Amino acid sequence: MSDLWIAIGTMGTLGVLVAIAMAMWLRPPSEFADLGSQPSVPSHWSSWIASIAALSSLALIFFSKDRIFWANWIPSSAAIVWSNLTVIALAVAAGAAYRLPRRPKWRQVFGAVSLLFLMVATLFQPILQPLFRPVYGGNQWADGGVCIQSHDRTCSAAAGATLLRASGVEVSEAQMVQWCLTDARGTPSLGLWRGLVKATAGQNTRPMVIKATAIELIESGPYPCIVVVGLPRFGADPKYVRRYGWAPGFRHSVVLFGIKPDGMVDIGDPAIGREAWSQEDLRVLYRDEAIVLAPRSPT
Repeated sequence: MSDLWIAIGTMGTLGVLVAIAMAMWLRPPSEFADLGSQPSVPSHWSSWIASIAALSSLALIFFSKDRIFWANWIPSSAAIVWSNLTVIALAVAAGAAYRLPRRPKWRQVFGAVSLLFLMVATLFQPILQPLFRPVYGGNQWADGGVCIQSHDRTCSAAAGATLLRASGVEVSEAQMVQWCLTDARGTPSLGLWRGLVKATAGQNTRPMVIKATAIELIESGPYPCIVVVGLPRFGADPKYVRRYGWAPGFRHSVVLFGIKPDGMVDIGDPAIGREAWSQEDLRVLYRDEAIVLAPRSPT
């Protein structure tokens, strides 16, 4: 957990500094008068900044937080924390809330402290969720080198163990559950990334996010790779609901081993084991997220 604690401490300190800087920048005219200078911004700006920053934090939670694309720019095992820009937005909102005009000081302090509390909560979320909603993995393997998930929410951890074994790295599902920050709601995308980074530390391979369509994966790979599959939230083909029993919007991690000579797709499903999908199945179910273990560049 040292990687996470370092990231949390650094991001938390940065957030507090941003909040203080924003509060200093938005000082009311009375404080500037005491200093013999003029305010640099109008007093009503604090209301606009607080509102925009608070709304931005919500947008970042939905569209940016725990997205696998961050691994392209932040390859650290703690990318789930380093990429949490919600911290900065909430810090800006806290600093501006402390300077909201025409409000008693206690309300300004309460608003700022509440937003800083939310900032800290988002930082500690990856660590706290597995503590409050724990799951425990196992180490069961099926024929064909597929790790079988021991819980309905550990598919990503099991798929990670399967991919690692295919690359010569032996790791149990239980260890991956811990490294991937898996809890009773599942594995974060950047949690799976963390698990793979931790497992390959000191190895000659490293995880790498693939930008490829289903057709590109079918035609050229690379194999093996973890792919996220599932049904769209709206407009899902009913036959897949019946065949797999997945609800629309459900996401599942499997390992794509390659294409068989007969054109079928060789899949390692942690819920079932080794199986064959049609290429049409992969095109329909693939959710545009894939990770491969690539050779590590010599240093």
